Amino acid sequence: LKEKDMPSHKVILQSFDFDCVKKLANMNLEYELGVLLSKKKYWYKLPDFKEIAKIADYANPNYKLVTKRFMKLAHEEMLKVLPYTVNKPKAAKKLLHYGVDGIISDIPEEMFKL
Repeated sequence: LKEKDMPSHKVILQSFDFDCVKKLANMNLEYELGVLLSKKKYWYKLPDFKEIAKIADYANPNYKLVTKRFMKLAHEEMLKVLPYTVNKPKAAKKLLHYGVDGIISDIPEEMFKL
């Protein structure tokens, strides 16, 4: 990223692997960090937002995991939430209503129309 002159404010390093994000956090990089949260792992339980907040700036869940409660708990820990992969405008509107901080999508041009 440094070789390509990528400004740090335009990059979020993220992974499903909590330990990987933790290692990145310990490197004191200038980039923001995110933990990706899979539907498979968190369908029946909420993530430990306190632990995520210790190492990351973002808790980025599968969009189907986002509820008002999810948002409340994440924001209480000062985590930003960018759900992935939102490709349905109806789902995007619902997520925006819940107060997500952004959306990860394969069709950004459609999302900008909302």
